[in-house]
Amino acid sequence: MSEILMDCKYLTGDHWHAMALVRDIGERKCAKEQLLKREREFRTLAENSPDVIVRYDRECRRIYVNPTFERVNRLSSNEVLGKSPVELSTELAPMAVSFTQRLKEVMETGVATQIDLIWTKDGMENCWFVRAIPEFDANGEVVSALTIWCDITERKRAEEALHRLNRELRAISRCNQTLMRAEDEQTLLNDICRIICDEAGYRLAWVGYAEHDDANTVRPVAWAGFDSGYIANANITWADTERGRGPSGTAIRSGESACIHDFTTDPQAAPWRDSALQHGYRSSIALPLKDESANTFGVLNIYSTEPNAITAEEIRLLEGLSGDLAFGIAVLRTRIERKRAEEALKEQYSILRSIIDSANALVFSVDRQYRYTSFNKGHAIAMQAIYGAEIEIGQCLLDYMTVTADREIAKRNLDRALAGEQLMEEAYSGEELRTRKYFHVSHSPINTETGDVIGVAVLAQDMTERKRAEEALRAKQQRLSDMTVELSLAEERERRRIAAELHDNIGQDLVLARIKLGMLAKMPLTDEEAGILGNTREILGGMIQRVRFLTHMISPPILESGGLEAALKWLGRQMETDYGLRVSFVDDTSEKPLTEEMRSVLYHAVRELLINVAKHAESDTARVAVGRECGRIVIRVEDDGIGFNPDAIEESLTRKGGGFGLFNIRRRIIHLGGAFDVESSPGAGTRVTIGMPLTKNNDELWIVNYECMKA
Repeated sequence: MSEILMDCKYLTGDHWHAMALVRDIGERKCAKEQLLKREREFRTLAENSPDVIVRYDRECRRIYVNPTFERVNRLSSNEVLGKSPVELSTELAPMAVSFTQRLKEVMETGVATQIDLIWTKDGMENCWFVRAIPEFDANGEVVSALTIWCDITERKRAEEALHRLNRELRAISRCNQTLMRAEDEQTLLNDICRIICDEAGYRLAWVGYAEHDDANTVRPVAWAGFDSGYIANANITWADTERGRGPSGTAIRSGESACIHDFTTDPQAAPWRDSALQHGYRSSIALPLKDESANTFGVLNIYSTEPNAITAEEIRLLEGLSGDLAFGIAVLRTRIERKRAEEALKEQYSILRSIIDSANALVFSVDRQYRYTSFNKGHAIAMQAIYGAEIEIGQCLLDYMTVTADREIAKRNLDRALAGEQLMEEAYSGEELRTRKYFHVSHSPINTETGDVIGVAVLAQDMTERKRAEEALRAKQQRLSDMTVELSLAEERERRRIAAELHDNIGQDLVLARIKLGMLAKMPLTDEEAGILGNTREILGGMIQRVRFLTHMISPPILESGGLEAALKWLGRQMETDYGLRVSFVDDTSEKPLTEEMRSVLYHAVRELLINVAKHAESDTARVAVGRECGRIVIRVEDDGIGFNPDAIEESLTRKGGGFGLFNIRRRIIHLGGAFDVESSPGAGTRVTIGMPLTKNNDELWIVNYECMKA
């Protein structure tokens, strides 16, 4: 396609000449069409773009705005076209001036650039990312600039929130590390407050403990960040008063987190508003600190320089932090208490160990497998002395005991204690009598709080020296007893000899003298001589009666001539004559062979018992029964008197009387192989049973065995 720009005709001679200027316009027209096409495409994209698109001329005046611009700014294109950014809003003038300057740089340099714009509108911060692109004409000159505005406010907010969360997560991580390494409570609180401010970027952090005083004070114990006297003058309480209805008091009373979103408007911030704003605090949160029983003992307070700064996600993280802090405090307190308890326990154990080791006793404990769990020096020394063993904790006690009998006894007693039984006994260890050790042993089960038996504690008092001293004393006492009995028997024999001498010699001589005086009385005598002779015969008669009485008192002749049964029957009649005590006598009439000593001891024992009845029983009757039982003679003396407490009999028997006291009677009977038993109770009378083995020959031994089988 061509275009004629000039058409010229002229005549030269006979000829006409024509001249024309022709230009090919096909390329230009094509380019124009392409430009129009691109413009239509641009318009289509711009009109439908979610981003704001604005075109500026060389004087930075708007020559095009898309519908998104009108919607975002609430302005029509007619209101903004032909105007510069500065002319749009006076309140954004500083930002508009800066933007215009950047736009001019693009126009002048022809280099595209990126611009970040931030401004506040309706109390909300807006963030935009602007791409400024120069537009050129056909000659390569910048004729305009196209700006594409992308609203990144939400992204910026999300990034900022993510940044804050990341800072808080790092802070919480640092706090957790601090919690794990903490050695004391105050250092922990100081470090946590410092990390919250330094790592999480908060203005102030402090911890207060709830005091249970009259004012219910919240006592600050640790803080970090910018304070400058704010905490000291806050005068916070957790009582339900004006100064207790702030976040701290509310959190302590309710056990829930409490916030002030904006100190300038929140009513609960009124008591602290002026001071908080002066210190740059715009919002805060109070987080309760709870013990293991969910009781609130304190509060963690955090302050920010921005209003509404603490989001729900941050609250969740901070509540986790406060929970970890409260747990850490509880752990430290528990650790401190446990350490104190352990130190006290160690001190007590040391004292107890010193006492046990210095005590004259053997102390040890074993578990359910008989393994040592503890022992004192005394026990270790004893095991070395008895078995030659070097004992160790964790080793089995029974393995050290080389004497089979000792091992079996120890196992039996330990098993009984492991079954829950408390044992106390006397025992000995060792085979050789010369080196044998004697102990008074106590076995006590070791129980858990639930009552399970987990071991046995054994306390053994070494009584070897005492045992040997007791044995020596018993041997000496036995020798003395034997000597006493022998002396008593010798005395009894001497009594019988004296009785025989009185009866056979002195008594007979006195009788003979009386007979001769009787013969003399038949001779012629003067009255005076007859009187003297009569008086002499009366004196001799009295002497004969006294000798006979003395003879019966010492040893009645009927005891030898008639036997024990006859002597006891005669004794009963004498008791009624001498004391008014009626005695009934019962005999089974069986043969009861006894030695003279046995007859004498039994006779005097019954006589002593009957005299006691007459003097103390407050009864005028008694009963004596004699019988033979299983090769023994058994004598029972009974009364229906006032009785007494049998526990007092030992005192009665140990009272040392003369002659034939109960003490000597019992000793004599036991020395001869007999038995002495007393049955009595107050108001129920008394029964004394004496048993004595009968004299045995071969025939009698068979009879004794036969009687025992029948019994």
